[in-house]
Amino acid sequence: ATHYIMEGNGGVTTVTKDEAKDLEFSSNKTSLTNEELSHSKTQPISGKYRSLIISKYVSMDIAGFNHYNPDFDRQIALTGTFELRLPADKMDRFNSLKNQILEESMQLLLEPVNTSNK
Repeated sequence: ATHYIMEGNGGVTTVTKDEAKDLEFSSNKTSLTNEELSHSKTQPISGKYRSLIISKYVSMDIAGFNHYNPDFDRQIALTGTFELRLPADKMDRFNSLKNQILEESMQLLLEPVNTSNK
């Protein structure tokens, strides 16, 4: 209650569960321009894809990938699905290499973590 009062009728730390879902949904929206939207393609994907592997195979820097697909790694880990958006030429490349991309993503996931400090 004190926290609610100090924030002036609530804030992000005092939202209800439904309000939190709305905040999460709105924060994941892309801020793409009309030109970026018109020159891109979307496609639903499922699997254990990793953003770094996708961006490597489609020759796209990770910042650009994240611009088109905010919160990709978290969402794909939580739900196993994602509405992937890429520039049209990058989506064509993704589709031609998606088996290799998924295989390398899985290998990365299965690699043991090296915790030694040698």
